[in-house]
Amino acid sequence: MKKHNKVKRYLFHTTRGSVICLIFICWALILPTLTIHELILARKFGEIFEGMYIASAAQTNNLTAQNEALKDKLARSATYQTPEDVKALSRWYIQKYFGTDAEIVERVMICESGLDPRRVHTNQDGSTDSGLYQIHDEPTHRKNIEKMYGMPFELAVYDLEVSSKYSKFLWDRSPRNWVCYSIINK
Repeated sequence: MKKHNKVKRYLFHTTRGSVICLIFICWALILPTLTIHELILARKFGEIFEGMYIASAAQTNNLTAQNEALKDKLARSATYQTPEDVKALSRWYIQKYFGTDAEIVERVMICESGLDPRRVHTNQDGSTDSGLYQIHDEPTHRKNIEKMYGMPFELAVYDLEVSSKYSKFLWDRSPRNWVCYSIINK
């Protein structure tokens, strides 16, 4: 106890002690102000991060639903066997139109359609993906195919020449148009 009092007296009776005391008083006065400011910032960041968490939870749910759809699609494509001569013809068209990308395109189309140009997949929303390249039945594709090739969508998706040209057009813009691309390119 006596030692503590000696230190205390020394701090208050010397210049150095006065400076230390002044620093301590300033620190004691400034600390609560900084803490309140930091708490306000922390709250704002918490709200931002909470928003990110909610967004990422929604993204996680969306990715989970997509993953389930992919598993379903892969399971169905594994049960159907495309004849070898049809696969060979499909490979020939893939090679003809996709050149250096042919290997990856073939793997994606094995996942998508089993290399069957007659394949039809009905989606959960009732829309369909048709043909070797599983072209989605949507107004944009309908309009593009009819405008570019002068052929009705319902015929074009099963025509290997036309569907290969159109799929190359789509592939050059983004191979991510095909769900299986994300599985194969992990």
